[in-house]
Amino acid sequence: MNTPKVRPTDLGEFASDLDAGIFGEKVAHFISDIAQAVVSEELNAKAIDGKLTLTFTMKRFGTTGSQVMVTHKLDAKIPTTHGHVNEIETKQTAMYVNEGGKTTFFMENQGQMFSKEGETNPS
Repeated sequence: MNTPKVRPTDLGEFASDLDAGIFGEKVAHFISDIAQAVVSEELNAKAIDGKLTLTFTMKRFGTTGSQVMVTHKLDAKIPTTHGHVNEIETKQTAMYVNEGGKTTFFMENQGQMFSKEGETNPS
């Protein structure tokens, strides 16, 4: 059995594809919000930690066998002067699993759609 070479998924592209680009933006904002709260002068004496947890769950999706449904969860714990604020969000995005496991929003190889004569290719 000839196993294809593993092709790593581009993390930046993957994050920007989830939830139509909103996921990556939310991660960036949570990182900034948590970091700013942790170094805040008001909280400095308390040594409170912030936390951002990302969880990805993948399940087979569709009939082609080349798609997964990615459930992506953000769990942010942002320190405040009297404790912390928790924000949890869970969404789903369908993604293609391309050759070598590279996971993308669009299929990389869609095959030949037309013959040399311009007719639709039935294969």
